[in-house]
Amino acid sequence: MIRPYYPLYISYLQIVGGGAIFADAIEESNWNIDLDTLAKKVKNEKRIKYILITNPNNPAGYIISRKKLEGL
Repeated sequence: MIRPYYPLYISYLQIVGGGAIFADAIEESNWNIDLDTLAKKVKNEKRIKYILITNPNNPAGYIISRKKLEGL
């Protein structure tokens, strides 16, 4: 599984006591995010205060559709 993201984001989260939950993008589906899988990952999280969405995704260059963004 490839997770294209800026590595310092994780360090920033750790500095302020947070952690990351990844929305895995699947290369075979043109880096598409599976919203159902993401929903299962965050379902029991009580303290989500921040969501970072990189769009267009760098370095893959994938652009999230409006429908997916509204789902997020």
